[in-house]
Amino acid sequence: MVALREPGRVPTTREARLRDLRIRHVWPLWLAVAAFTAKGIWALGPAKVGIDAHAYWLTGHHWPLYWRPPAAVDAYLYSPAFAQAIRPLTLLPWPAFYALWICAETAAFAWLLKPLGWAWGVPALMLCAFEIVPGNVTGFVAAAAVLGMSRRPEAWTFVALTKPSLMLGLPSALGRRDWRGLRRMAVAVAAVVAVSAAIWPGQWAAWITFLFHDRGSDPTLPYRVGASWLLAAVAARRRRPWLVVPLMVLASPPTLAIGEYATLFAAVPRLRLMAGAR
Repeated sequence: MVALREPGRVPTTREARLRDLRIRHVWPLWLAVAAFTAKGIWALGPAKVGIDAHAYWLTGHHWPLYWRPPAAVDAYLYSPAFAQAIRPLTLLPWPAFYALWICAETAAFAWLLKPLGWAWGVPALMLCAFEIVPGNVTGFVAAAAVLGMSRRPEAWTFVALTKPSLMLGLPSALGRRDWRGLRRMAVAVAAVVAVSAAIWPGQWAAWITFLFHDRGSDPTLPYRVGASWLLAAVAARRRRPWLVVPLMVLASPPTLAIGEYATLFAAVPRLRLMAGAR
């Protein structure tokens, strides 16, 4: 980011060059990104608007949770704990639920991209619209990964209970030999699972069966997850926390769309900032 100018101070050569770059290249890029994003959202069509968020909203209106196969419209893929956590929100009408959901995910992406500044952060946020419009949880997953890699290992609980194959907090903690963080992470996950399973034991059995059944749709997934765990431990050992993002992409299940893969990289600015502060 360009440093703020003090009144009466002449900009340095570096500041002047960065300002010149922004005016000549970044702002036209911003407009191009806006046009590209608008065209892409238009191409999605009405059927894709809120397609993922609608499945979450239906958890408060349909029983059982896992009533549709993974690739079907309105299929719910996450743990019963996630459905229980959002249960109060599902009491809202669908339009209100969707509006609240996309506002929250937009805020998550804006926080992740804030280190880029306005010039680069706004175009990057516009590209995240491909994830925000369907209303998935990728923005929250990326934010949880950033918090989990810093001083909040409990944040990985969200990833473990939504997209467990992306749960790289465990190998990262092992690579850093962060035994305290590992213990906090394990206790948080165990506590949430214990309470949730005590309330909905049948749904937890259904989810575990659902996960193993879905694994057969991509025989490479166990190998990709294993490789990402190993590399995550190495990256953590070498103090390269931002490498967790491409490794999460490597470990992603086949149900994750290309746009979601790309928006995981919104976590990189915060992770690099965190690495620089150490």
